[in-house]
Amino acid sequence: MLSGHGGNVKQICDKYGLNPDEIFDFSASINPLGCPEVVRKAVFEQFNDVLNYPDSKCSDLRKTIAEKNHCNESNVIIGNGSNELFYLIPRALQPEKGVLLQPTFGEFKDAFSNSNIDVVEIINNDKDFPVINTNISRLKSVDDCMIFLCNPNNPTGQLTCKEDIIEL
Repeated sequence: MLSGHGGNVKQICDKYGLNPDEIFDFSASINPLGCPEVVRKAVFEQFNDVLNYPDSKCSDLRKTIAEKNHCNESNVIIGNGSNELFYLIPRALQPEKGVLLQPTFGEFKDAFSNSNIDVVEIINNDKDFPVINTNISRLKSVDDCMIFLCNPNNPTGQLTCKEDIIEL
């Protein structure tokens, strides 16, 4: 069985006898064009530093992100990919309920469940999948909750306007 997250090129190749060069994997946020030359150069320039453990608090990175986004460093969290954060944030916040406007990214439900948070799924029956605008009242009706919101939504690709996010 293939795992559900995506980015499993080796599994696909093994199962179907393919070569990795034959696959463009759009199931994960991986650049199908490969590593940009500017990134390769930056990694090479810092190569001697790999002998040292990195700053476990990611101080410089957090500071830079905070400055670029005009926010406090305490509002910036760094993880090994977004999935790690999807699991850490509910565990840290411990809301009574986790709300999902379906369809959405499947790991959100697992992230809530792994933290023993009750999951409330609001099924979006609109064939055009508007993410929030037709569902704001249903989303607002759930007290003491946390909502995962993809923008654009995964898997529908729908965008949510800034005004709807602010209203929510």
